[in-house]
Amino acid sequence: TSDSFVGNGSNVAFTLSTTPSSKDYTIITFDGAVQLRSSYSLTANTITFTEAPLNGENIEVTSFSSMAATTTVTINTFTGAGSTVAYTLSVSPSSKDYTFVNFDGTAQLRSSYSLSGNILTFTEAPLVGENIEVTSFTTNSTSSGTTIGKAIAMSIIFGG
Repeated sequence: TSDSFVGNGSNVAFTLSTTPSSKDYTIITFDGAVQLRSSYSLTANTITFTEAPLNGENIEVTSFSSMAATTTVTINTFTGAGSTVAYTLSVSPSSKDYTFVNFDGTAQLRSSYSLSGNILTFTEAPLVGENIEVTSFTTNSTSSGTTIGKAIAMSIIFGG
């Protein structure tokens, strides 16, 4: 599930549309920059930051209620051409809410792209030579003998 907010420079608490299992099941970005979990707390469905997000700062909170036991990881990488806006992923995430995209290590807001099946389309073409990365986690769970698949795409950057 994804929730979007805009900071006003004073509000530190934001109410999510669902209740994550724990803080470990959340990923938060401010204007595309991933936030450390130590910078916020979670009580029920309310995220509270240690400092108020800046006025006009775009806040995106992605939360998961649980993770399945079987996970397959797929990484798609592309290089921006300056004019190409549509990129074909090797998997089909179940919705835009389950995608994370980064350009040269900076997470992109979901408002900057759309998803139709396995085609990811940006509102503006990535710059020439810009590294684009989408990491997809395809999880499976069983319910009454039926396998249900869900593609969860996320990009996690470690280091510089």
